Amino acid sequence: RAVGTIPGKRLAAVLYALATGRAGAGGEPAVRAAADDALVEMTQRPENARDPAAWDRWWREAAGTDPDRFRADLLDRARRRRPAAGLTGVDALVNGLYQLAPPGKQADALRRTLDAPDAPFRAAGLRLAYGVYQFQGALPDEANTLRRIREMVRDPAPDVRIEAAKFLSGRNDRASLAPLLAQSAAEPDAGVRATIAGAVVPFGASQAAPELVRLMTADPSLRVATVAAESLAKLAGPIQADPAVAGPVATALRAALDGPRAAQDVTGDFRAACAEALVPLRDPQFAATFTGLLRPTQPPRVRRAALAGIGELRDTGAAGELVVWLQRESDPDVRRAALAALRRVGSFQYAEVVYRYVDANNEPDAGVRAAAWDAFVGLLPGAGPQELNNWAERFRNAGQWDRRATALEELVRKQDAAAAMVAAADGSPKSPDAAITREQVAESYMKTRPPQPQQAARYYGEALAYWLARGNAPGNVDPLVMSRLDALLAAKLYPDAVLFANQTIDRDPGLASRVTGRVTTTAEALVRDQPQDAARLAAEARRIKSLPPSASQTLDQVAARARDAGAR
Repeated sequence: RAVGTIPGKRLAAVLYALATGRAGAGGEPAVRAAADDALVEMTQRPENARDPAAWDRWWREAAGTDPDRFRADLLDRARRRRPAAGLTGVDALVNGLYQLAPPGKQADALRRTLDAPDAPFRAAGLRLAYGVYQFQGALPDEANTLRRIREMVRDPAPDVRIEAAKFLSGRNDRASLAPLLAQSAAEPDAGVRATIAGAVVPFGASQAAPELVRLMTADPSLRVATVAAESLAKLAGPIQADPAVAGPVATALRAALDGPRAAQDVTGDFRAACAEALVPLRDPQFAATFTGLLRPTQPPRVRRAALAGIGELRDTGAAGELVVWLQRESDPDVRRAALAALRRVGSFQYAEVVYRYVDANNEPDAGVRAAAWDAFVGLLPGAGPQELNNWAERFRNAGQWDRRATALEELVRKQDAAAAMVAAADGSPKSPDAAITREQVAESYMKTRPPQPQQAARYYGEALAYWLARGNAPGNVDPLVMSRLDALLAAKLYPDAVLFANQTIDRDPGLASRVTGRVTTTAEALVRDQPQDAARLAAEARRIKSLPPSASQTLDQVAARARDAGAR
């Protein structure tokens, strides 16, 4: 793109050859895309982007131009098409005149710029109008100003029509959609058509779909057709809600993927846009279409769209084929998409294959590893209790405590469901197995790095509630009591810790000394590095019932040392 800021005919010829595949290196998609971007920047013709036929038409006209004239034409177009670079003075002048106008005359000042004889001033006036609207939430002389801006989508200057379309898109009132669609049907400039095709999206109306389909299928510019297809994808919600529109749109998208335009689509952006628009329609008849787009010869964006479509269809029969494609795929972004699709269509029988991509020894890309773990977690509900126990033990042996917690939490859900009873409001388990598993989950959360004591406290509490309610705990529950207190203290949930301590003392006064000692010892340990937390805990701990004098004295010392540490 930086090369594209240097206007010159010889450089343009090189970029043209690369972008259209006429140079040897142009066969590389990345090289072609980079040359295309640079040529767009140089010529200020975004409507030609990724469209070799459009560049051919442009070069046939430009090739015979004198190099000096060629450069002058590029500079002139850049001044008109780069408002931020070439028209800064005009924008500043227009804004200044507006600010100088008395409040009652600002509508007139804005209208004068919108009616100016020079196109750069009218374009600057539209940008000013949008800034005013964003800042104030309204336009001066709203009805008349808005009427004038709607008229400006038919302005003689393409740059002004583009600014008018952008304004109406940002303003997003339904009455402005009709003028945009009418201008699109009659618009001679491909850049303006592309702008309008994108500008209709914020209106969220299925009424735009027929015009977008026309642009996608019949517009001479591949770039315009691509933007139209992308807009159809973004309008999937309204289109789906309108059956009279959804059917023709789906048919047109499917036909476009097999049509001559797709064959001209060297970069794959048009095919990808069409496939992306099919994805949210969730039509099972397109399953074969998506599968066909997974060929390695298709660009990565097309393959990603195809995988998203397979995932949306939730066709479990496609899982085996997805695994095959995943193992062959070289592009990490596409592997991520394949794993996301597997999460939706796969069963737990593919867990081992998916988990291989979690391991850095097998998968070098961190993003793919994260996607693989997400997919693995998504498959866990399909595992049986023994499979979950096996994976939990595997994670325990590997010291992967966070993953062990995830597997055990799924086991807890299955154990609760197997008890054929709805969990109580306090979340306590309904079977001894579920209580034991909750303790294991809590243990895992305490051993993760960093620990997650708040989660651990919750699971310890649920397990303890089960045993206390039934009075048939296997052995003494005292270790479980102390584990929950430790978790609450580690989570810095000091009011909850003290409340739990008092509940424990009420239930079993024999534990008073152990509970009180654990709280005071924790407060002492915090003084050096976390004096504020030490002070908070010391203050809360004074609410412990029947606090012995020795513990009270310890808390006084903690508070004093915490004050001294804070003063330093």
